[in-house]
Amino acid sequence: SVCRVDPAGRDALTVYESLEEYVGPDGEIFSLVHLRLITGRTHQIRVHLAHIGFPVVADERYARSPEALAAGRRVCPRLFLHKVRVGFCSAGAAEPLVLWSPLSNAPELTQAVRRMRKRPSG
Repeated sequence: SVCRVDPAGRDALTVYESLEEYVGPDGEIFSLVHLRLITGRTHQIRVHLAHIGFPVVADERYARSPEALAAGRRVCPRLFLHKVRVGFCSAGAAEPLVLWSPLSNAPELTQAVRRMRKRPSG
């Protein structure tokens, strides 16, 4: 099933920052964004980005159209989501445990970025 933004639904908050814009092989514009989830709802990232008109690349559930999905898959054959940092509290630990995984740890995503060119600013 598809989740959606609903004013009567449960609160969900995602903070986002655009890091870089790229031009795909067919001239489409893609944005690399950093997201921080304040809440943790089902498909929260995918729903929020689709709601503001920028669905996750290669997201067949929330793509704007079959053409947009195909354009995204030409850049990246899989859903372009990567968890860079995760933290959690362990029982009895004084400090939370934080694990890092830079984008370079996801070769298919790194290759997707390399297939595009940076969009000139301005």
